[in-house]
Amino acid sequence: MKLTSKMIIVLKLFKISFIGILKHIFRYGEFPDLMVSVDCESRFIQKIHLNKDSFQEAFIDGTYRIAHALEKRNFNGVFFINITEYITGSEPVKNKIEQLLKYLIDNNHQIGVHIHPSLYDGNLSPDICTYNSEQIFSMIKESCQIIEKLTKTTPTIFRSGGYCAGRWDLLYPALVKCGITTDSSVFPGASNLHLGRFDYTSFPYSWRYRPNKTDLRKTDSSGEVLELPISVAVKAKNNAEASFFRFDFNRPVWLLKLMAMYYRSHSKKHINSIYHSKEVFQENAESKGFRQLTSLLDWFPGHNGSVITYDNLPHFSQ
Repeated sequence: MKLTSKMIIVLKLFKISFIGILKHIFRYGEFPDLMVSVDCESRFIQKIHLNKDSFQEAFIDGTYRIAHALEKRNFNGVFFINITEYITGSEPVKNKIEQLLKYLIDNNHQIGVHIHPSLYDGNLSPDICTYNSEQIFSMIKESCQIIEKLTKTTPTIFRSGGYCAGRWDLLYPALVKCGITTDSSVFPGASNLHLGRFDYTSFPYSWRYRPNKTDLRKTDSSGEVLELPISVAVKAKNNAEASFFRFDFNRPVWLLKLMAMYYRSHSKKHINSIYHSKEVFQENAESKGFRQLTSLLDWFPGHNGSVITYDNLPHFSQ
């Protein structure tokens, strides 16, 4: 369709008005706090490799790069370590992950448990809930023990590989027995991503709640695990929209700011953003993804928001 001169003028006026409204909105008011959570991994199934150096670049280099961006601004993040890459890795791989964990702890970041069980046996599904209760408990316990051994800290937070927590009745008791008090697997609006079996399309916007022992969709004040969903500004109708509306640095900064405004207007006091180490491993500091991440980190504090971790989230245990 060819645009007429009148149509072009209308579009320009709309653009000017829209930008003006956004500037006014973003100039005033208190914005949510931002929690930066990072899934540290190079792959989630054995057949996927970025290139021959994928582990070094995607897992190690990407994690350091995000950590350095946070530290430069005196922020801390939560790093979910795909510990299965340590368990199944060679000695050089184990050494690099051990050094990385020590660095993160020494710089006051928080370590969480992240498991892609397909790396154990070559199963294409990364869904931990496809295993039986004993296997789930064994995998989580082993991951916790390794992190505790390497960092001298006890992990209390968990994010399932591929966001897979569809069989909460199997996952919940394993988390409790392993001392996990917080889960951050729910991705509102998504379903069956990465060959997993789950359906979060009917989940609420809630930024934190206590699910009951058998159903993630139902709340229970006596539940022993707190759920902190990945923040989604607009409830998605399908997986594509779920991906678009999460707080991901691959989205334009103006959209992330608009989403922050939405959270503020709906009294959502904290944003749980998600990033992946494998998305920022490029050495080029001007890469689009990394530039958007740093722009967001620079923007939040200037608008009365701060960057926090699960540990210092006010009243998080309530």
